[in-house]
Amino acid sequence: MRFDFTKRDVQASEIEPVPASRFDVNAYVDYESKLLERTAAFAAASEGVAVYRRFRAAEVFSDGCCNMRRSLELQLGCLEKSMSFESDIPNFLEP
Repeated sequence: MRFDFTKRDVQASEIEPVPASRFDVNAYVDYESKLLERTAAFAAASEGVAVYRRFRAAEVFSDGCCNMRRSLELQLGCLEKSMSFESDIPNFLEP
């Protein structure tokens, strides 16, 4: 069998790519630090549930990975969109 990279991820989020020059890094740092506090509190607790809403662009794991700039812009679009939703664990860039 061969991996078919033309098939899209059906659980992917609809996003708009964001150029690195337009991504608000400071807003993401604030978002991430708030959620890392929640993650630490969850890890320290003896019980509970952590909510993780993963945002991913379908193209990042198919043909979008062939171009590093495009992959980054797609992932930054996911990060930007993820900041609009409550969660306990921050989203992140894929290597």
